[in-house]
Amino acid sequence: FEMATLLTVPAAAALAICAPAFVNAFFVGGKFKPEDGVIMSHITMALVAGLPAYVIVKILSPGFFARGDTKTPVYTALAGLNIYFIWGLDWGIVGLAGATALSASLNCMLLYIMLHKRGWFRFSGPLGARIARQLLATAVMSAALWFLVGRLMPHFSGSVFERIWSLLVLVLGGLAVYGAC
Repeated sequence: FEMATLLTVPAAAALAICAPAFVNAFFVGGKFKPEDGVIMSHITMALVAGLPAYVIVKILSPGFFARGDTKTPVYTALAGLNIYFIWGLDWGIVGLAGATALSASLNCMLLYIMLHKRGWFRFSGPLGARIARQLLATAVMSAALWFLVGRLMPHFSGSVFERIWSLLVLVLGGLAVYGAC
């Protein structure tokens, strides 16, 4: 669980913050207009919001399977799927991406609640403290990335060389700040 959050929480935050930069650097140009890039970056932000949940579901589900309970993970996934269909279909393409993330998050929460109620998995104090430190480091990294994206944004649409060095500064800067924290 700790390794999953160590990798996915900062990755989700970084991808959400850097989505406009990545979309501009990799896709905008030619037939892919800046307006398309804005929509694509919103879709990316909505999808990556569920990244930790997508991974944590894969960690929590075996807790049921190992005990012969194959129904509960299916029921929780169906509950999340209802959110996808009810909420996502009315909000367009960005809404569908957001509903996917929301659905995975609901599934994750339901699985944890069931495991906790049955006494099969509980957060320990040390685990909670380590995850809190990860969240703090992610917040500091997010602030640094937000600052860097704002400063480097004109370079993400420049020449190939400009795009490469600005993306390197962004990625390495985020890694350095997160690692230091």
